[in-house]
Amino acid sequence: MSDHTYSVAALDRSVEALIDGSSKDVDAVARALYRHQRQHCLAYDRLCESAGVNDIRGWRDVPAVPTEAFQHFDLRSFSSDETVATFRTSGTTGEVPGTHHFNTLHLYRKASMAAFREAFGLPSERIRIVSLIPSTDGALESSLSQMVCWVLESFGRADSVVDPTGVCLLESDAPALILGTSLLLYAFFERNPSVRLSPKTRVMETGGFKGKQMALTRTMLHQHCQRAGLDSSRIIGEYGMTELSSQWYDGQAGHATSLLSERIYTPPPWARTRVVDPITMDDVPLGESGLLVHYDPVNRGSIQAIRTSDLGVRCEGVDGRDGFKLLGRAVGARVRGCSLRYMESM
Repeated sequence: MSDHTYSVAALDRSVEALIDGSSKDVDAVARALYRHQRQHCLAYDRLCESAGVNDIRGWRDVPAVPTEAFQHFDLRSFSSDETVATFRTSGTTGEVPGTHHFNTLHLYRKASMAAFREAFGLPSERIRIVSLIPSTDGALESSLSQMVCWVLESFGRADSVVDPTGVCLLESDAPALILGTSLLLYAFFERNPSVRLSPKTRVMETGGFKGKQMALTRTMLHQHCQRAGLDSSRIIGEYGMTELSSQWYDGQAGHATSLLSERIYTPPPWARTRVVDPITMDDVPLGESGLLVHYDPVNRGSIQAIRTSDLGVRCEGVDGRDGFKLLGRAVGARVRGCSLRYMESM
């Protein structure tokens, strides 16, 4: 892949090649996206200029925008009249939400479903899926709800259902793949302490425990699942955010370590994560903590490099891709997340 200016169609093909594995040249795609996004997003061009960045060699050199920038700037790398979807962040009442605009959902869906299939070891035949997370019918601006719809369409059997109450789990002990935010799952088990799940059931938990002691409450969630007959190895954590198009998982269902302290979120093959010192923005050594910076080429229509307010421990990942152990939010960072969105709506 050469370094000249690429058309949108060519960029999309190059990103799709990373997703399907026919290309592994993440650096070349990062360079092409960097030039495209500077050319078509004025706010990002000004950020790069103020940072003194002219050209880059690879993904590690791409200037990252903070997640808060999605609250205050239009970070579209395309004309606004091409917008087909806009997702908004959750947060505290009265807060300006972050907005992530798309002029196509093709790459987003392809990447999300590829990573999901891998994390849950899904066979070619369809399976029973129960989502505690509302569908897009009731959450039009939620990227997580959009992902739930795609999961049901791509992998769900006819008896799959969106059931925020979880009542259907009380009526049948048939194996299922349960989708829920951490707080929704925790609340379900608190309401139904005697529920029993098939040991073949798998669970996706996401969103964390905003404003709570994450390590303690996640342990308690796993204890609830265990009392319901489910091994911890079948409970997989998903890490994502409105400002990203890809998702990070902390294992593969049925094979993940049951020791939560050893769970590592690993980027999918096409994405990358750095754990950086918040002052110098240099990579911290393996085993040390810092801010998480994610590189997601599926963000072709916005900005590929995102600096978060999340803290993590840098860990050796898979195939040279660093992973991280999630610690929570940096001190002073605003409370946000999909768990908060859906608990506030109950």
